[in-house]
Amino acid sequence: GWALFSELQFMQGFTHFMYSTDFRVAEVLAFWRRYLPADWDASGGAVASVDCGAPEPCDIEDFVRSRLVARQDAATASAVSANVGLANGALVSLLLKQRDALQAQERSPPLERPKSAPPDPGRLLQA
Repeated sequence: GWALFSELQFMQGFTHFMYSTDFRVAEVLAFWRRYLPADWDASGGAVASVDCGAPEPCDIEDFVRSRLVARQDAATASAVSANVGLANGALVSLLLKQRDALQAQERSPPLERPKSAPPDPGRLLQA
């Protein structure tokens, strides 16, 4: 997923994340930090996996610009804006799917729920 994310293939990368057992949505949200509460901790108290391939978090616009330059593509304002728009749309889709999965999990009988439920992202979804 992170390889696709780094190649600016956001929707494909996020689709891969949806099927990953060790994916933490907080790692992706770190690229949209300016939209999160100032006191929000992206690590969530968890230790990040050492070799997950995740790029160093920075603002999504800076990330896109640096990746376009690294690929020797034109990093014009319109190219950056278009790719950030794709990233934003893919993130919204990912978050909606995560929300739907959590709501379905809450509706399932307690015996059918996974033993290690993910932390409640409700605080992030209140925005």
